[in-house]
Amino acid sequence: TRILCVTMGWIRSSAVASVTIDGNPTTIISAPVVTSGTTNIGTAIAYLKYGIGTSATITITMATSANTVMNFEVHSVYSGSSTIQDTLAISSTAIADISGSLDVTASGGSIAIAVSETSSNPFTWSGISEHQDRAAGGTLFRFSDAHENSIINTATITISADTGVSDVKSLTSISFAPF
Repeated sequence: TRILCVTMGWIRSSAVASVTIDGNPTTIISAPVVTSGTTNIGTAIAYLKYGIGTSATITITMATSANTVMNFEVHSVYSGSSTIQDTLAISSTAIADISGSLDVTASGGSIAIAVSETSSNPFTWSGISEHQDRAAGGTLFRFSDAHENSIINTATITISADTGVSDVKSLTSISFAPF
């Protein structure tokens, strides 16, 4: 058994309304959408306990879709149940290092997504291992996600995503209890 997680980061929209995987509704954890001028930035993670298979149809519906620019990644978490251990969901209009605490359990898993209004400065992660980091929507914003499988010790970790530039950022992270 595994958990499919969809990490999402976007600009120019209000929020994710729903996410389905092969028509099955997911649970969505999201940071508050933050607005800077006329730009909205947000992050969310949708997840669903999902059996075997190598493909699925993922449908993401935004609350408002006018001019939405989004990036998303799909991850499999094998070392956790679909029971959430903890969540972290924060946004800010002027910060370089967006961070917070997340409780994790030994043998569980965790995942995080961060976006930044400045596309040219890569994120530096601590407390969790970066999966990928890239300019998104051409050069409209920065998209980065991270994850950990098979966490060794139960602890409260500090997850930090830093670009070195003070701007608009959003971070969402969840940890799963072990199977």
